[in-house]
Amino acid sequence: MAHGQRLFRIDAAIERGGLFIPYVLSDGRSAPWAYTIGLTEVGHPELVLYGADEESTARFLNWIGHRIVHHGERLPVGRQARELAGAPIRYLPVPAEVVRRTDVVLWAVDYYGSLRRSTGPVEALQCMWADRHGLFPWQAGFDESDGSKWGAMPLLDEVRLDAA
Repeated sequence: MAHGQRLFRIDAAIERGGLFIPYVLSDGRSAPWAYTIGLTEVGHPELVLYGADEESTARFLNWIGHRIVHHGERLPVGRQARELAGAPIRYLPVPAEVVRRTDVVLWAVDYYGSLRRSTGPVEALQCMWADRHGLFPWQAGFDESDGSKWGAMPLLDEVRLDAA
């Protein structure tokens, strides 16, 4: 798809429902991931989710994105949030350097830099699920073999939030 067509599709999706969600397939070196484009419009960081299948990812990001765009919800950064599918969730800030210099939210950075009025830098939060024992990847005893549908989640930041 040509660059202009992609920007037009993103813009149309945001105008219709507030969000566009690209899903990035695994290249064998990293888990698949998806992210939102559109939350920046309402002053909220975009969301990034790794390791889930496309349907589960789209369902979750659309659900939480709708709450943010249409109901003004703000996510609790770094603190444990409500459970989804029986697993606690934390939303971790993605470092600005990762946002700017990697493909984690590439189309969002491109979209806001190319088509939209200046919104300031794109920010992002990584959605992290605990394993079946309630432990997060940065905690001792985290079960990397957990067979949950959320799969592999690389940690995009070196910040450890055990105290939350």
